[in-house]
Amino acid sequence: MNIIEELTQEVIGKKEYYKLKRIAEIIGNNVLEGNKMARLPYTFNEIEAYADQLEASNILVLVEAGTTRVTLDWGLAN
Repeated sequence: MNIIEELTQEVIGKKEYYKLKRIAEIIGNNVLEGNKMARLPYTFNEIEAYADQLEASNILVLVEAGTTRVTLDWGLAN
């Protein structure tokens, strides 16, 4: 693998890490505020890889028709 490919893979990995970190921050902040739902700044396509993991943690992934924007709901799952 050449240096460009290595750097590209590293950037992609960091973007995914920061996306997961942002999702965790959104959930954490909303839990602290007493909310049971949070809208993510991502479309379903952007977080599809994590949907099963979220639902396994009793966090429902709701997708808005038309926009495919995602709302997480941890209140309904309980």
